[in-house]
Amino acid sequence: MLVSGARYGFLRSMMTSILRACAALFLVTGCASKAQLTYEPANEVQGSGPMGLRGFVYGPAEAGQVKPNQSQVVGAPVKGELYTEDVSVFFERALQMELEKSGYQLSGVAERNLTGRIEAFGIDHSPKQNRIDAIVQVNFQVQKGSQTQFEYLSTASKEFRTKIGGKTTKDMLVELTQVCIAQFLAEARAQNQL
Repeated sequence: MLVSGARYGFLRSMMTSILRACAALFLVTGCASKAQLTYEPANEVQGSGPMGLRGFVYGPAEAGQVKPNQSQVVGAPVKGELYTEDVSVFFERALQMELEKSGYQLSGVAERNLTGRIEAFGIDHSPKQNRIDAIVQVNFQVQKGSQTQFEYLSTASKEFRTKIGGKTTKDMLVELTQVCIAQFLAEARAQNQL
């Protein structure tokens, strides 16, 4: 079947537009790149003795709301940021670094063990234009044997503008992770649980 010159020009124009739209969509959504969560310990709590880590559960992933390596987004029709490692693995690594900085010796077998559940790790869009709340919420448990001796729900949130300040979502979540861990360590130490 032969296509007339006018019809060919129209088809070519349509195909070019479709290809440009697809290329733009690919560039805007990214190549499904994953961000790396970089953590530096920052707490001032001092302690000593052996401590074990029994692992943390990322609640939103366990509930099927997000992937294990994805932040939450509440109140907006977009998906959370993907990371190079699972949120629970990042959190355990961060807690390990904080414990070691504080003076604890981590071992596989210890009288006291830390475990917990990450209840929130993401952002919540507020009704105000260009504002979001970043939030990290973790339920920590100190266990001796199979018994929970101490439980502490730590919540850290911060409001920031998306167009001012230059901080990314991952930067905010890392900062709030530091706050959550510092709150827990200070309270557990004050209660003689660490």
